[in-house]
Amino acid sequence: MKGLILILSILFSLNAFSTVSVGGYVPFGLSTQDSEDGGANTFGFDPVVTINHVIPFIWGELFMPEFGLVLNGEGKDGYDKKTMFFLLDFGHRFAPGFVGRYGIGTFMTKISGDGGAVVLNNGTSTSTFYRPSKSVTSWNTTLNGGLEWAFDANYAMRFELFMFDFLASTRKFSYILNLTYYL
Repeated sequence: MKGLILILSILFSLNAFSTVSVGGYVPFGLSTQDSEDGGANTFGFDPVVTINHVIPFIWGELFMPEFGLVLNGEGKDGYDKKTMFFLLDFGHRFAPGFVGRYGIGTFMTKISGDGGAVVLNNGTSTSTFYRPSKSVTSWNTTLNGGLEWAFDANYAMRFELFMFDFLASTRKFSYILNLTYYL
């Protein structure tokens, strides 16, 4: 009971505030092919909406838990994709209006489809790629790092990079770029 009271008092402290953000999420930017000629998905933004609670923490740091929903829509190849994430970020104010963000996150991606196959170019030849025939959910842990710039009393721009599979040699990076409104 004491622990619950402590958590609630931290979450609803007088100096805490919330934010709402809209922007774009790029899944696996430089490593995902987005066209038949081999182009990378560098700027293929999927719309994203987030809510965030900013809580003053020890040593002047900020605790910034955040929930986000990526509006992936229907995939090009006849599948449906949904992505949600929860971030446990911390922030450090290093200049007026600038906050460095760092932390960990959990991404949940659900892909479903009706099955089938599609033949695509694969270099100088073609390969068969299979569409999902059932619903599959993947969970990923990320390391996060980014920068938030408050250009107004109520608005900020944010860039944050997410490193997936950070312990493997096959690391993948996604990023988010959004406009934040301080409630």
